[in-house]
Amino acid sequence: MFVLFQISAKTAGLLLLIILISACADDATISEPAPDQRAVEIVNQLMDEEIEVEKRRELAEEYPDLAVEMLNALVHDLETGTEEETNRIPWIWRVTIAAGSRNDAEEIREIMDISLPEENEPLLNWQCVVLGGGIVNGISRQDVWPRPRIDEILDGEPSLQNRWQHAVNESYDYAANPDLPNPWRYDALRMVAMDDIERSIPVLATYLEPGLNDHLHMGALRGLSDIQSPEVADLILENISSYSENNYNIALEVLMRTEDRRETLRRAIRDGEIEIEDLNSEQIEILGLNN
Repeated sequence: MFVLFQISAKTAGLLLLIILISACADDATISEPAPDQRAVEIVNQLMDEEIEVEKRRELAEEYPDLAVEMLNALVHDLETGTEEETNRIPWIWRVTIAAGSRNDAEEIREIMDISLPEENEPLLNWQCVVLGGGIVNGISRQDVWPRPRIDEILDGEPSLQNRWQHAVNESYDYAANPDLPNPWRYDALRMVAMDDIERSIPVLATYLEPGLNDHLHMGALRGLSDIQSPEVADLILENISSYSENNYNIALEVLMRTEDRRETLRRAIRDGEIEIEDLNSEQIEILGLNN
């Protein structure tokens, strides 16, 4: 009887341990922070179609101190591949490109922590929009090179660094997926440009080939613009006659970004590849061709 009692006690102890672990897990789930109520109220207004679009656009940028909480509210319980995700993505983009443009390290780090997939998970639609269309794009708009800036922001954060590289790796297949909307594929191409140049440049060059969608041309142009390499200028010029008018002007912007690229542009003008009339007065002055 004594032996049987010992076995029962051990079993009871094991059961108690299981119950305690389960309770802790439940507490952890319950204690997961809910979106900030103020942010939820703003997001509800962003999604309210009875409010004028322009007013909602202003609202998305009006509360920089709540940007992280607003993003959290926008993506909370959001299922990827749904109509709801598609409806929220324009506002996810507006909130995060404003944050990227502010170029505040702590804010960007928090946004990336929310948005980066885990290393064993795929890159979701809204995540691609945040990372490529919001953070990379926003930093670049400040004429800051986004790759070294992101490296600086994530310095000392090995988990975020690994998740970022995983997301960049995922962006190649995402950009190549013809079933996805081309504006989202554009965002993925901005992420591709954050990879090592030996891998990223040849891939981005394929998206400059004639006949592709304008969004893909634009993503490749903007992606290459963010890469510090002497290869960029000649790649931009190679198919420049096939770009749309808007992308042609973007290509000229890309060629104006560094002195090495400007010298290539001067050569292209001398050789007749580019008409000087295609440049604006500021570009002509910077190139020293106004005499």
